Amino acid sequence: MKHKLLLIIFMMTAICANAQEVNDSTYNNQNPPPGFEELGFGLKDDGEVGYFDPSIEQGHPHPAPPMVPHVYYNEDAAALFFDSSCDGCTLRLIPTDEEEDEYTTIINSQILYLPLWLFGEYELQIVRGRFIFYTYIEI
Repeated sequence: MKHKLLLIIFMMTAICANAQEVNDSTYNNQNPPPGFEELGFGLKDDGEVGYFDPSIEQGHPHPAPPMVPHVYYNEDAAALFFDSSCDGCTLRLIPTDEEEDEYTTIINSQILYLPLWLFGEYELQIVRGRFIFYTYIEI
């Protein structure tokens, strides 16, 4: 009787563990959810490609061009979806209208919901090391 009970417990554990693996693999899906549109980014440049942020110590130029992030935006949900890895990068929203507040946060998930108090046109910046990628969005 004990053997049958242990066998049932073992089988249930295996089934639950398999279900968890399936859920984890679908969470890491790199396709944006419906309603998101891709943003095109430029690279901020002060004369030397990639060396623009005076707060970061300058080093030697990297021989390869920087990898531009793939970011999608849903205006209705005020959400950003990061297709490429931006974990640990800094996100800055700088208003084009001087009366609005600036917003800065660290990117730590694949989907980032923007605060509801943001509205108007912003310059969206993603800071990755010495590189600042930028685009403009309407919130």
